[in-house]
This record gives sequence, C-alpha cells and structure tokens, in this order.
Amino acid sequence: MGYKIMCKSGYVLTDEAGQIRTDAVGRYYRRQPGPDWRILGLTTRHHAHQIITLAEAADGAWIGQGWIHDMDHGTHRTWSLPRGRRAVRVERT
Repeated sequence: MGYKIMCKSGYVLTDEAGQIRTDAVGRYYRRQPGPDWRILGLTTRHHAHQIITLAEAADGAWIGQGWIHDMDHGTHRTWSLPRGRRAVRVERT
C-alpha cells in the first residue's frame, strides 16, 4: 500500500512511508528513486509551516496550492518549478 500524488503534469508513487517508487511528473523530471528520497508531505502555500501528511491528504485534508516537500540526501526541499509539479490530490494505492 502507498500513495499516488497526482500533479498538474503527472504523478508520483510512494510507499506508505513516503519513499518514492516512481517520479513521473513532467517530461524532463522522470528519474529513479534514491535510497534517501522520500516525500514528507504537502503544504497549502510555499511558506506555510504545517506539513500535511500523505495520509491526511488522502483522507481529504485541504492541500491548497499543493506544494510538495521532500527529503533528499539529508536536505529538506520544496518542489516549486515547473508549476506542474504541485499536487492536486493524493490517493491511496
């Protein structure tokens, strides 16, 4: 079981813990997951402080603008560009 994060231009598949299995968002952003690459959650705006978990989003929590936050090689990042990399909904798989 895991999650499918639907973005404006593709999707991301994760396991239950947010570990990325497939990144298929946009033509130029397809890549294989690394051992340290996982989704932390979403925020309603770029500078929002409360991260909405994937479970909360899948249960219907409001995700606003859908900014995706991840952890990659020990660095907390926010996906911002292109605009198509923002989440529109999260589903359980």
